[in-house]
Amino acid sequence: RKVETVGDLNFLITGATGIAEATALGAAAQGDSVFVISRTEAHCRDLCARLPDAGYHACDLRDECAVAAAFDACLQRFGGVEAVFNVAGISGRRGAPGRAPARGR
Repeated sequence: RKVETVGDLNFLITGATGIAEATALGAAAQGDSVFVISRTEAHCRDLCARLPDAGYHACDLRDECAVAAAFDACLQRFGGVEAVFNVAGISGRRGAPGRAPARGR
């Protein structure tokens, strides 16, 4: 099924690899501006270098004050946010801090 797109959105994405990366690339390909929030600055920087109109803020998304600062940085960069894709999280492949990674079934 084809998804209708509008382009020219200010798109905020949490995460900079995997599904978040693919979403950012797709959004940029349809003409959207992309702002990335992720814990690893190098991942943010590398992804944004491949996007025509992008910004980023590296922070720990578990820190509410850091997330507020990141959102403010997005507003400063683009003036607003029309779409949010919140995909950042802990993968079962890697495991949570202090826990062993999940094993295959």
